Amino acid sequence: MVTFLDLRNVKSVVDFVDVQLGISTVEWLKSQEIDGCYSDDLSWLPDSFDIDDFVEELIKKTTGVKVFHGCRPEAVSDYYEYGFLSSKGTWLREKCDDIFSDVEESTRKKIFDSVYSYRVDEDAKTYFLCDTERMLNGGSGHYLIYGSEMLLCTARSLQEQLNFPFVERLKTIGTPTIFELNLPYSSIPDRQIKCLASTLLETWGKWHLFPEEVDTIEFVVITRGKVDPSYIVTHHHPNKILDRMHFPLTFYYVDEQRTEVLCEAEL
Repeated sequence: MVTFLDLRNVKSVVDFVDVQLGISTVEWLKSQEIDGCYSDDLSWLPDSFDIDDFVEELIKKTTGVKVFHGCRPEAVSDYYEYGFLSSKGTWLREKCDDIFSDVEESTRKKIFDSVYSYRVDEDAKTYFLCDTERMLNGGSGHYLIYGSEMLLCTARSLQEQLNFPFVERLKTIGTPTIFELNLPYSSIPDRQIKCLASTLLETWGKWHLFPEEVDTIEFVVITRGKVDPSYIVTHHHPNKILDRMHFPLTFYYVDEQRTEVLCEAEL
């Protein structure tokens, strides 16, 4: 039995759905003339199909999903002790004051408060990807290179106003880190579990009918509230990451200060 679905292995996901739906449904699918398979419109499935029944089976047959979180912590051990926190506002304000202490307090506070005001909903959220490809070679590498997105937005605003490279300063703090977690369904909102089920079905359908369209499975899990540290499986420190904040857009950031010794000795 699959305990935590690993969406990086597309074939194992397809095999899982094959078993849940049965060989007769697979044969039915292959006999149909279907224009496409979509997660947001499941009308291409048999009339008898019920997404709620499939979600129920998904939860019954698996425990959760393997996910990954990218960040730039100063102390990796904090995550193993405290997990992923639900409210980071106070910490972010303190980090802003510390990192940009050379900026006049009124200016620093005004810009941070402005950034925080339109991103306040993000304070309670933690984002997890179901693959690492987008962190290393896609559009999500900034979490590893610059850390908190809120601090990055603050640094960019300060940079525009004061004409000083504050963004580059964020690269000197902490270490690019990817955490791997086995995240149980109890930590994932019900609506997202249903979206996950629909994504699995879309992948399954394309695998059988349009294999050229199946490469990877992209899915994001957004949690609210604390994520327990016991869900962390391991972590590692990538040192070559695509930097979409840098021109040209093909530029790769390399963390020359990172060493394997750090990873072994830091806990």
